[in-house]
Amino acid sequence: MKKTIERDERGYLIMPDELLEKCAEHFMKIGVRSVSMDDISRHLGISKKTLYQYVSNKGELLAKIIRLKVVHVERDLSAIFSGSSTALTAFMDYSTYPLDSYGWINPKAVYDLKKYYPTAWKIYQDHLEVFTYTIIEANLSRGIKEGLFRKSLCTPVITSIYLRTIVGLFNSNEYPLEKFTPAQVMKDYLCYHLHGICTEKGVKIITAACKEKA
Repeated sequence: MKKTIERDERGYLIMPDELLEKCAEHFMKIGVRSVSMDDISRHLGISKKTLYQYVSNKGELLAKIIRLKVVHVERDLSAIFSGSSTALTAFMDYSTYPLDSYGWINPKAVYDLKKYYPTAWKIYQDHLEVFTYTIIEANLSRGIKEGLFRKSLCTPVITSIYLRTIVGLFNSNEYPLEKFTPAQVMKDYLCYHLHGICTEKGVKIITAACKEKA
């Protein structure tokens, strides 16, 4: 029986997830701007003609990669927040998650995507401003009900500040890699942020947790 060839609405072949993952690894290793479509075709072991049957240009390839990564991250974050014992636990787990799973969004990649590949960057932005915003604000409200976060918090404002700061942490000009590791920057920001929003009950928990991770 002849295998059905899957195509998108424009007639391009549907790129398998495993190929997108291999592309992501190569971009992360070499750099977004440094990798050409010739490099990608060689890395995948396919001709450039075949590669262009999947995508029309590098920007489109990057958009597909980020869309796939976002799907995975949103699945994982949904599990973290729905499975956490408290809002504080969820926040702590989420705030360390980017260190493991946002490795593809390193400081240089963020700059290059934002400046040169706006379509790909918008997918990442939408992930932050829609999905992540909703899940963070809901968790803040949960923490207030649990007595872990201050009742006086304006959750939309705190959510916006948090997300914009997270994006800023990837700025290599503000936090050069030769001086700061992403893990250290995220850890310090987490302790700073949570101490600002927690009640006395929450502060005791987060202080102990920060000491354990020191």
